[in-house]
Amino acid sequence: MKKLHIVAILLALFAIQKNYAQEEENGSNQVLLSNLPPSALYSFDNSDKTIRGSVYIQNAFMPAKLSLEDGTKIFKLRYNAFNDEIEIEIDGQEPNALNRNIDNLLIIFVGDDKTYEAVDYINDEGSTVRGYFVHANDAHSKHQLLIKESIKFVDRKPAKTSYDKGKPAEFIRLDDRYFIAIGDNPAVEFPKKKKDLSNIFPDKYDDIIDFMKENKIKTSREEDLIELVNYINLL
Repeated sequence: MKKLHIVAILLALFAIQKNYAQEEENGSNQVLLSNLPPSALYSFDNSDKTIRGSVYIQNAFMPAKLSLEDGTKIFKLRYNAFNDEIEIEIDGQEPNALNRNIDNLLIIFVGDDKTYEAVDYINDEGSTVRGYFVHANDAHSKHQLLIKESIKFVDRKPAKTSYDKGKPAEFIRLDDRYFIAIGDNPAVEFPKKKKDLSNIFPDKYDDIIDFMKENKIKTSREEDLIELVNYINLL
């Protein structure tokens, strides 16, 4: 009877420890999460199965490493480029969104090392906002070349006459846009014209232009931009 009593106590202590560990992990996970935008905010009917395309860069949840203060953890994630949200799947629950307000949180997909990070940037209206970017060069470099992936929604177009065919609604992947982040400043779109580089690098402008001429750098090519930003990091 005494042995049974001891075993019961040990089992109870194990259950308490297990529950505490689960609560601690859930609390840690909550810091990572924020609510996904409700469907009421969508500019389309979320239940309409005739809509072509997808809001995701990749539909399936894929394993990705998160660099956290208490180490690196792996979760299943996917990027919603329409809402600019990283969705996270935990224990088969309804997908939630990663908290984009966590600074210096690198999201590295295991399969291809594609690295996302939420950073502040200047949008087309000139406001500072926060969003997810893909790192094109070293994520820890002083000047970071960032890629903005976007998907837009195009509403359906009904047929104008009985002879015409209507077009279904669809999600369209837009061309990637390139931004540059300098230190702790908000990222700005990388200039398409050489002369506009003087606004970002006034002290290095001449060296940059010489390098672009010598190496036939075109700002329309990603590999050229990576080469250029890597050179600027050496100046």
